[in-house]
Amino acid sequence: IASLLTDVLHVGIDLKQCKTFHDPAFRTLYDGTEVAGTEEAIKGEMKEAWERMRGTEGEDMRPRIKEVKSRMRESLANGRAGRDMAKL
Repeated sequence: IASLLTDVLHVGIDLKQCKTFHDPAFRTLYDGTEVAGTEEAIKGEMKEAWERMRGTEGEDMRPRIKEVKSRMRESLANGRAGRDMAKL
């Protein structure tokens, strides 16, 4: 789901430093990012994400987020998932 939101729908930011891997071989991501996973690295990435969301990238995301929200609500109200949830 995270990849769908960040890479396909472009309504989120992938927080790479929050990923955890037991095998060091997997700590280098597809784009070359080295996952340190330290508190300092995570805080730095979070600060950068907040700055991006407050800037033009965030402004560009907001209309897409509203569209995704609208479609999800419509799907829940009228789709099979909504009917199945109502049965619970």
